Amino acid sequence: MDINKNDLFISNFFFKDKTSAILQTLDERVSELLDLDSFEKQMVSLQNGNFFETGFSEGGLSFVTESRNVTSRQRLLRQTIKNPHQSIYLSFRRAVKSAKKKIEIVSPYFILSKKDILLLENWLQLDSERTLEIYTTSLNSSDSLVVQAYFDAVVAPGLLRLRDRLSNPDRLKIYAYRGQSRAQILHTKLIAVDESRTLITSSNFDGRSKYMNSEVGLWVDDPALYVTIKENQIEQLRSLSDLYASSGWKQRRQSFKAQFKLLFQEYASHVLHFLGLENFL
Repeated sequence: MDINKNDLFISNFFFKDKTSAILQTLDERVSELLDLDSFEKQMVSLQNGNFFETGFSEGGLSFVTESRNVTSRQRLLRQTIKNPHQSIYLSFRRAVKSAKKKIEIVSPYFILSKKDILLLENWLQLDSERTLEIYTTSLNSSDSLVVQAYFDAVVAPGLLRLRDRLSNPDRLKIYAYRGQSRAQILHTKLIAVDESRTLITSSNFDGRSKYMNSEVGLWVDDPALYVTIKENQIEQLRSLSDLYASSGWKQRRQSFKAQFKLLFQEYASHVLHFLGLENFL
């Protein structure tokens, strides 16, 4: 990742005090750790036991990032990708185009543009065997009613219209995580392509992550890792979700609390759409 003097100056200007304090604290903690005999013994044990040489599967890695956003003076005004060669968002679009059979996406904030929906539609239409699964939040589990309002009012209807145009609607499934308590929020962000290539990232699928936040991600080409993620994340998430617009999903929106949230959502979605604030969500 290339870093120029201007980037360093801006980062230092905004974050100098906090960065210095964090680095000092980190240095102190590392020094304390290295002074512990137990730590040294543990490291020797790991080395003697070939811990770092065995038990790992081989796979290709690709680092992607939106880190340039944090140093951009115009990040609020110009909605552009700052680092196209390593962009998380653009790597997602490339992954969709190269996928053969299956795409799975997990993101709590899921704000697709019309261009993104068109990309997914074209991909699905090219092969009748292709499937797309999306896992995101619901009215009951979202920690941002504003983002959920836009998803329910704009993004989800666009995806449902796409599903209705497919000869087999089951090829596109949207799972709404219902959550069990306020503490159980959805925080995972990942894309799995053809059950073999996985992006694990800090980035949500929204405008803020694309154009404003500093995000990182790692593409891993390893079917074994995908199996682990599927068993421990995706399948568990599916068991705690309702299919979007299903009877179970609709029933959960009938409570008094849910109805109050829906009224707020309707107002918020109209305001956001009228002001064109999608990329600030």
